[in-house]
Amino acid sequence: MPNVTEISSRSFVHNESLEEIILESITEIPDCAFSDATYNSIPEVHPINTNYRDKCRNALKKIYAPNVTSVGDYAFYYCTSLTDVNLPNATSIGDFAFYYCTAMTDISLPNATSIGNYAFYNCTAMTDISLPNVTSIGNNAFNNCTNLTDIYLPNAQDTYTGAPWGAVNATIHYNCEFDENGVPLESIEEGE
Repeated sequence: MPNVTEISSRSFVHNESLEEIILESITEIPDCAFSDATYNSIPEVHPINTNYRDKCRNALKKIYAPNVTSVGDYAFYYCTSLTDVNLPNATSIGDFAFYYCTAMTDISLPNATSIGNYAFYNCTAMTDISLPNVTSIGNNAFNNCTNLTDIYLPNAQDTYTGAPWGAVNATIHYNCEFDENGVPLESIEEGE
């Protein structure tokens, strides 16, 4: 979609044939862009009621948006088919942004500085995540990510609050150095 410069909230709701999207000129993915949720229909308390499951009713598997700098709250809420996310310039990831993206295995956020509350809740296929520029991680950002074993961060342990952000099975690697693609080179593990 090279000539599209803006999408609105709920732009791709119920699009059952969309499998891959490249958003070359978009700078923001607004709230609920790919989900079937509105702030009025999402309960504010946890756990989420089962009536709100399967909210992303499209077949979206991959997204590449090189110019996106902001991902809104609930942007990919319940996108259960989403496997690959490449947002190389996104700096802000909203609350519940990838909530229940249970198939997501590959995520690239090399410039993300803030991760919202419950941003990756129940992303059960995710095994590791590298966040080379992150300075803030919200409450329970990785809660119920049962297969998440490694989180790579650039700063010292005392820089972050709330670790392990619900990722009870993960080893948190602090003080990592990263290559130009955001891949960790070395680290100091939690407690060392």
